[in-house]
Amino acid sequence: MEPLAEGDPGQVGVYRLQARLGAGGMGRVFLGRSPAGRAVAVKVVHPELARDPEFRARFRREVQAAQAVSGAFTAPVVAAGPDEDPPWLATAFVPGPSLGDVVAEAGPLSGEAVWRLAGGLVEALQAVHACGLVHRDLKPRNVLLAADGPRVIDFGIARAMEGTTLTAGSVIIGTPVFMAPEQARGGLPGTAGDVFSLGSVLAYAATGRAPFAAADPVAMIYRIVHDEPDLSGVAPSLRDLVTRCLAKDPAGRPSLDALLEAVVAGSAPYPAAAPPGFWPDPLARMVAARQDAPRADGLSGTGPGPAPHPTAPGFPEPASLPGPETTWTIRPGLRGSLHPGAAAGAAVHAEAGDRLCGEGRYAEAESAYRAAIAAAPDFAYAHAGLAVPLCAMGRYAEADTACRVAIQLAPASAIGHRNLGYVLAGQGRHDDATKAYAEATRLDPDDPAGYSSLGDALCELGRYPEAEHAYRQALSRDPRSAAYSSLGDVLFEMNRDDEAEAAYRQAVRAAPSDPDSHHKLGEFLQATGRRKEAASQLREARRLKAART
Repeated sequence: MEPLAEGDPGQVGVYRLQARLGAGGMGRVFLGRSPAGRAVAVKVVHPELARDPEFRARFRREVQAAQAVSGAFTAPVVAAGPDEDPPWLATAFVPGPSLGDVVAEAGPLSGEAVWRLAGGLVEALQAVHACGLVHRDLKPRNVLLAADGPRVIDFGIARAMEGTTLTAGSVIIGTPVFMAPEQARGGLPGTAGDVFSLGSVLAYAATGRAPFAAADPVAMIYRIVHDEPDLSGVAPSLRDLVTRCLAKDPAGRPSLDALLEAVVAGSAPYPAAAPPGFWPDPLARMVAARQDAPRADGLSGTGPGPAPHPTAPGFPEPASLPGPETTWTIRPGLRGSLHPGAAAGAAVHAEAGDRLCGEGRYAEAESAYRAAIAAAPDFAYAHAGLAVPLCAMGRYAEADTACRVAIQLAPASAIGHRNLGYVLAGQGRHDDATKAYAEATRLDPDDPAGYSSLGDALCELGRYPEAEHAYRQALSRDPRSAAYSSLGDVLFEMNRDDEAEAAYRQAVRAAPSDPDSHHKLGEFLQATGRRKEAASQLREARRLKAART
């Protein structure tokens, strides 16, 4: 929770706004108070989206859909202004941390807590599906933990199952690491898609990592569609339920009624004491510590939203998490600037970690970085490097810890703040990631990768004008940067097609052997009706990709 910033509205509808709670792709979220003093969460649509008639129609449908949902484990809509300028939506305020924050802060939940979480989420999805809706974006950040159970929030991309969708069929909507295979392929998921996401969320709660986590987004989508989930660390008693939820075939997944029966059969009975608490200790104590009602000024010390994270360094040089073709490099002088206490042996181990990460050999890379740390415990670069394989293997809580240690050793290192952004973005915490990236650009205003990463996070939040500025800053520092394609994406989103085309073509000129540049130009040409030229670019992208393999 943060104070209102300059330019934030002071009142929306009848609700007086008191603080910022966060932001998402659709808009900003504020803590508000009704005239009678009731606390609400008010979502205000981004101005650039509010100007889009198609988006307004989509938002109007969101309001109608959300108003139809009621249940013990959902956050009800209390008011809305879909036709106001800007449009807004108010839901009951849930004073509790998100599941993502809890796991990042304290690690995986106990088996008993996961079973209780499962029961609450199943009941929440029953309430959603009973209204003919599909959530389509169930993830840890959309699950708040209140003292009396979980609350599923944010139906911002939910759609009524009947009627036509207002989203282009080629667009994948949702958070990739938790989406179903049919959704990852670009299809429209049904209720079984929510069941798959439920399985992924429960696996995350039980292990601290997503079951299909991968450093490269393309590899992650491939794993979701083709590979078996990584359920190591999931208790045997829970593994069967999670495995059935994660069936590749939607028809093979259990119904919510069957899941509820499995939860009743598999979970421990509540204690006889009345009234029983929902969560077992120590989770109950942690949630209770975050239940303080917001003060009149809206600034609670323990209120909802993420706990304060020390900014932390993270990964070595590249501007994105490593994929199979990534080569790690170290900027000249970086290691010495991080801390002078690194011994030569530790540097050798860290170099090996960099190389192994570049080859995708993450378990071996982890061992190399840990050997570097054992040789020189104050070697910040090794701690930062350790976050890379941990994140690639979906072990976000451990990656976060490695980053925190590194930033304490080298607080002025821009690369640390930038790569903290990678860890946060990998968990879908894009609002927090923008803050880390912004700090990185402040510390090193000449580094194009920091601006490019900032632009990516802003795009995820739908803050396209700010993203455009960030990408242009990156290009002003490195005209060969891949940010040209990203700039094209954001210009296309803002309906500035001529400028978008120029950016996509410049990306191809800057990197003629990069298949992604040709692919993005081809997709743009296809979307604007130039099929013959689009086919040529897409063929070239396939040829270049095949040549690399």
